[in-house]
Amino acid sequence: MSLKSLEKIGNDLLEKAMNDKPLFHFSSSTFDHLLGGVHAARVNLLSGDPGAGKSTFIGSLADDAAANGAFVFVHSYELADSCYFAKSLARSSGGRVTVKDISNEEKAELVKEVGQNYLDSVSGNLVFLEETDTIKDLELHVKARHKQFPEQPILVICDYIQNATIDRLKEVKDERLQLKEILGTLRKIAKIENVAVFAVSAITRNSYQKAAPSLNALSGSSSLEYGCDTCIHLSTDADDNSLMKPVELTFLKNRFGAKGTAEFIFDVEHANFIEA
Repeated sequence: MSLKSLEKIGNDLLEKAMNDKPLFHFSSSTFDHLLGGVHAARVNLLSGDPGAGKSTFIGSLADDAAANGAFVFVHSYELADSCYFAKSLARSSGGRVTVKDISNEEKAELVKEVGQNYLDSVSGNLVFLEETDTIKDLELHVKARHKQFPEQPILVICDYIQNATIDRLKEVKDERLQLKEILGTLRKIAKIENVAVFAVSAITRNSYQKAAPSLNALSGSSSLEYGCDTCIHLSTDADDNSLMKPVELTFLKNRFGAKGTAEFIFDVEHANFIEA
């Protein structure tokens, strides 16, 4: 095992530190300010109460990143690709169509128009992995893309991390071991390929609707709490069945910045989060 002298690598480290600028910024100024922009080599976890819109929120980040020139891999175990797509169309429509309208034959022409506008906006920068793909498959896809387009920022979305799989651990029943390995692989992808990772995490049932969200609420292994760079939690009232529900976004952990909160309105019909 060789040791690296700071005297020999100090200049390289200084250059890396000075060049650690965001790959890109999200459109939500409040959220992006708290996040400090989207940085490479970082793993960000998004947890939340049931009904708070975790998959919708992470989907909006994916669309935002793709529209701003990043290449986005969406590895979803939670929603079918068609559900993600329907929400994206409603969100991008400017209020002209709702999620339910997507399958309404009477609005087919409008939906087609909205769909084409959405596809034009993401410019082929967003792809869905197969549900059967493992984290290793994801790693290979990211490597190939990075090799082909080394200058293009890459964002990886994993929804949920508890449902992701690693080939050699498929038969292992220990969820904590699986999560530790999966998070470790995501960190490896982020660091080696210089990409940003956002992963959705479930929370324990005992944590539902607690007054104050905490890192202890993350479901599975404590490695999630210690292994992520940021942990963001979405809170809402479980009894609120309105189509415009208040949601509080809280940074429970921010390794490279300050903790804080942001207020949003979750527009359920249009799968959109509006800054309050």
